[in-house]
Amino acid sequence: MTASMIQPNEEGKKIWLDQIVKKSGSDVGTVRTVLERNQINARQTKAVPQRLTITSIAFSGFKGGKDSTDGFDFAWRDLGPGLWAVLSDANLRGKTTILNVVRWALTGRRSVREDMLPWFRTLKLGFVLDGRDFEVQVSDVQEAQGQLVRIHDQKERVVATFWDDPSFENAMSDFFMGELGLQPITNHADRHGKSVEQPHGWLWLYSSMLIEPNPVATFGSQGMAGMPTRMMQMFIGLPWANTTNDIKAAQGRLATKNNQATTLSEGIRGKTGKRIAELRERLTALGKLPSLDTAAIRRRLAEASDRFAKADAKVRALKLAIADVEGDAQAAKMAFDEARRALQALKESAAAGYVFRTLRPVCCPSCDEVFSPEHEQQRQSEHACVVCGTLETDGEDSSAATEAADESVKSASTESAKQQRRLAQTRENLAAAEAARAESSKECSSIEAELESAGRAEDPRLEMRVIDAQLQELEKLAGMAEDDTSEELRILDAAEQVTKSIYHDEQDRILGLVSKLAADYARKFGIEALDSLQINGAGAMRLVKRTVPTSFRAQTDGEKARLKVAAILAMLKVSDNEGVGRHPGLLLIDSPKSNEMIDKNYAMLMSGLAGLTDELKSLQIIFTGIAQPAVMDIVPLENRIHARDDDYLW
Repeated sequence: MTASMIQPNEEGKKIWLDQIVKKSGSDVGTVRTVLERNQINARQTKAVPQRLTITSIAFSGFKGGKDSTDGFDFAWRDLGPGLWAVLSDANLRGKTTILNVVRWALTGRRSVREDMLPWFRTLKLGFVLDGRDFEVQVSDVQEAQGQLVRIHDQKERVVATFWDDPSFENAMSDFFMGELGLQPITNHADRHGKSVEQPHGWLWLYSSMLIEPNPVATFGSQGMAGMPTRMMQMFIGLPWANTTNDIKAAQGRLATKNNQATTLSEGIRGKTGKRIAELRERLTALGKLPSLDTAAIRRRLAEASDRFAKADAKVRALKLAIADVEGDAQAAKMAFDEARRALQALKESAAAGYVFRTLRPVCCPSCDEVFSPEHEQQRQSEHACVVCGTLETDGEDSSAATEAADESVKSASTESAKQQRRLAQTRENLAAAEAARAESSKECSSIEAELESAGRAEDPRLEMRVIDAQLQELEKLAGMAEDDTSEELRILDAAEQVTKSIYHDEQDRILGLVSKLAADYARKFGIEALDSLQINGAGAMRLVKRTVPTSFRAQTDGEKARLKVAAILAMLKVSDNEGVGRHPGLLLIDSPKSNEMIDKNYAMLMSGLAGLTDELKSLQIIFTGIAQPAVMDIVPLENRIHARDDDYLW
């Protein structure tokens, strides 16, 4: 069955279902049940591009905190499509913070340096989405109180309100995920043999609009666990891509269930089997008793047995749950440890760099020639090394990296503490449930002894029927520990293969167009040695430079940044031509020249970006950097803000 035969209608859904039935070897009823239980639907509708454009950025406060008198009131208005620049003559003048404020407003997640957070009082961000005007209005930044409004005919209509950090983040996530037709993507990480579910939503998808100085992936900010592939498929906007994500999530959940069942089934079978043996022994004893008039005692025994069954079921459920909670806690702790190690490495690297830059040699280490004072003064005025003359590098990227790592440590610490509390509470609940089960078991034994000592004859068949019902329930529970999930797994695998085969040809066609355009753009951006570029269905970029095959990861940071910009812009161009896609058409590029890009290539990148914003009329690019001729000659005066000399941008 070819892709062209699967049409976006009810007939297409039926063909899709029939192919899964045929490939899995299961009946149609079972396949429907598995798909419905895992919330897997035939999502065939193509995504229509919606463009996001920043129109204004404003924030105010006091540097140093609320008791300071050094106030700031930044406002940049009348932005639109095109190339926009945030510039300064010196480093550390607030350029990156402006991009971080944009991220803060669009995601609801605090994104500026922690030591600067107390400075801010208000924040506003205006934007246009699909021709409609919106504004994020944060009236109290410290409490995260504000609203998202739509502006029409100079009137504001409240779309969402928020009152703290979680509600702010949820409001922006719900809005953009719904408006752009996006869906969360769930990954399952293996932690010591246990699968830990990791959801990725708007905060992760937002990273598709950010071009960092040292990118690790062609699409997005994570180069592992298939994340670039899934982001690429999401933003290309092909039909059936969301269905594939649903299937992937279901396969992960099933893997988690199987791992837990393998670990716990032995214990469950043992405890349940013991209780079944006790009940059968009691049933045999009752069959030997004469008729006893013990109706009241039997009712008490039935009630006590019911309490035991409920308590035992609760204990089993908590034991199943605690394995998952322990996995989450271990994963959170590992993430916290890794974040701390990354932060310490960054700090040690920055400290080492500072020590080496402070050294002032008095003679050449090779020939022992003594440097004259005039030579030292000249190199200092040029901000160059006294020995070799190499210019000092921009340190702003290191500061931004340290800030990001520090934020990651804080976030990971909070999550780890949360998971530890959750684990402690679950263990406490399990201990309480086990105590309740022991008490009900003791009560059953006591009533059984009382029943045996009764002297009046009565038919014991009523109690025997109660015990028989309990036996049936316990035997059912014991069987649940040995559930065979092979058929469900076979159906999910078949669904994945069928769905991929449906959109494979169309994906290859689109990626072929994107690859050709990306190669053309990369050459315009100064990668002149590029012979060919190919983006495959896994999101990997394969290159040939001067006849030698290579990869995206093997390039310098400067080349990777330009290749990533080229790939995203090519995807946007194809999206415009094909009328399909989900990328919002906004790019935020932070300090593109901080990754050792030479002036010639920097000028070619700027010139290429300016040309593409003329070509793609809905595209908006905002970048930060040091004011240089390559920027000043290309970006119009009205499209840039500039902190001159030692001034700050805000």
